[in-house]
Amino acid sequence: MDYQLTSKDRVVALRIVAIYAFVSGLWIYTSDELLGLLIRDPALIVRYSVYKGLAFIVVTVALLYHLIADYTRQCRRAEEALNQLNAELESRVTERTRELQFQNRELQEAYLGLEKETAKRMRTVEELRLREQMLVQQSRMAAMGEVLVNIAHHWRQPLNVIGLKVQEVGLSCELDGFSEELLKSRVAEVMAMLQQLSQTIDEFGQLSAPDLERRRFSVGHAFDQMLSLVRDGFREAGIAIEKECGEQVEIRGFPNDFTHVLMAIVMNARDVFEESPVSDARIMMRCWSEPGRTVVTITDNAGGISEGVIDRIFDPYFTTKQGGNGRGIGLFMAKTVVEKRMGGRLSVRNVQGGAEFRIEV
Repeated sequence: MDYQLTSKDRVVALRIVAIYAFVSGLWIYTSDELLGLLIRDPALIVRYSVYKGLAFIVVTVALLYHLIADYTRQCRRAEEALNQLNAELESRVTERTRELQFQNRELQEAYLGLEKETAKRMRTVEELRLREQMLVQQSRMAAMGEVLVNIAHHWRQPLNVIGLKVQEVGLSCELDGFSEELLKSRVAEVMAMLQQLSQTIDEFGQLSAPDLERRRFSVGHAFDQMLSLVRDGFREAGIAIEKECGEQVEIRGFPNDFTHVLMAIVMNARDVFEESPVSDARIMMRCWSEPGRTVVTITDNAGGISEGVIDRIFDPYFTTKQGGNGRGIGLFMAKTVVEKRMGGRLSVRNVQGGAEFRIEV
């Protein structure tokens, strides 16, 4: 431990020494002068000098005692003040420690609560994601079912024609009208129809394959691919589909998913036409490029969407179809694909005579 004197201690020690030196010098000088004036006998001077020395000792001891006692009292007062300050500081530290411990417990409890809430929200988000994936998958399966119906319509006539061609060859053999030229002609016609049916299978297989990577694709090509699968069904329903879109208009995203989006929108329009027939049912698709985005609009003349439900048209399981025939997931799937998978925007508004769906990517 360091016991060296502080500057204050040195000042006090010097003050005591200075007082002692002053008193000693004053005493010696004054007493000697008085003895020399009052007493002439040397023997008495010596005797009184002894008394004077004793008196000097008593006075200096008393003075030193007073000075040291005063300094000691000051030190004790300072020590007591320091002890009191230390006690107050310890009390404050203890109190603050308790407050910090309490706050720490509160923070730990809040952290645990936040962890539980975060885990709960993550589970909820995961459940929503799985449910959303299930809805999208349901929508894809529903769209595939509708596509299969359209393919059945598309195949029925070619299959009938193929049957007639085969029967014609058989009848020509029975009626002696068979010829090699007739056989080659009918085989060529049948093979052309089979090639067309095979192409339909290829297009359906391509549309059913999941998109794993983003890539640039032609909007017009996606629309033509969708139209090739649903054209016959729309033709039988008396709905004309028109397109104003150049092959150079492209989007970066998932082409098969985008084709499903187009299919969901036109299928929704077809259902509206079936519920409210019009004399000149028509669907118009337009696409163009703008700075930083591509815009696609699909417009029908089916009378538009009621203002009371237009804000809910993209909600899952919401449908306006009569008799519970609708599933309410097609447009929800379309919005999910455009906005979450492709980072775009899908909106709808009423225009003159019908509704317009607008895709921006």
